[in-house]
Amino acid sequence: MLPMELSGSSRGGSVWQRLGRSSSWASAVQPAAWFSHPSSPAHCPEREIPALWLFKCGYFSVSSSVLGLLLNFTASWGDSHYLGLAGLEVVGKGGRALPLTLDQLSASPRDLNDLAEYVDDSRTLDKLIDGVNITMEDDHMWLIPFSLGENHQLLIQFCKTVDIAGLRIWNYNKSPEDTYRGAKVVHVSLDGTGLSPPEGFLLRKGPGHCHFDFAQEILFVDYLKGPPAAPARE
Repeated sequence: MLPMELSGSSRGGSVWQRLGRSSSWASAVQPAAWFSHPSSPAHCPEREIPALWLFKCGYFSVSSSVLGLLLNFTASWGDSHYLGLAGLEVVGKGGRALPLTLDQLSASPRDLNDLAEYVDDSRTLDKLIDGVNITMEDDHMWLIPFSLGENHQLLIQFCKTVDIAGLRIWNYNKSPEDTYRGAKVVHVSLDGTGLSPPEGFLLRKGPGHCHFDFAQEILFVDYLKGPPAAPARE
């Protein structure tokens, strides 16, 4: 089965009006659970805290979630060695991007500097959230080693209550040829519970130019018809 194809949506348009209305089918509470996470970021000291989240009115309200939002990229658009993105935002209520800092992000692989032949390569994890997304300058992009069949994971952690509606992604866009390094399939989970279909979300290839905003929005309300239950892909 092919990954679920996503259509673009405009910021502040009718899709966000849809998120703002009440939705009886979307109200579900995940029972509270206790987590002790040994690799919490520096801004979130290691401790046992309740992770309670609910899906209501088109967004997840996440309270003190230690495990966080996990993105697993499993396919590129054709490049067999590298995978990257130009930018990433976590979308909150009303289509607003949640503020993110580098200490909330971790990735495996982290960047090309994980490879022995790369030293001080500029396409590092912080470029995902530097705000320069509509670009062809790879100094503002994130690039990692890619191996088909392996996991390529990005973890976003939150240590305060946040409302999550979805994701906004700008794919790798250095040149028309280099757009094949862009991510093609991503599996998304929240605290270990899958939010994406089993085949993952299909991401659009970058255009290879900057004549328009090529952001792609993934709104979880469009793909969930009740409490998420599928386990996250490992």
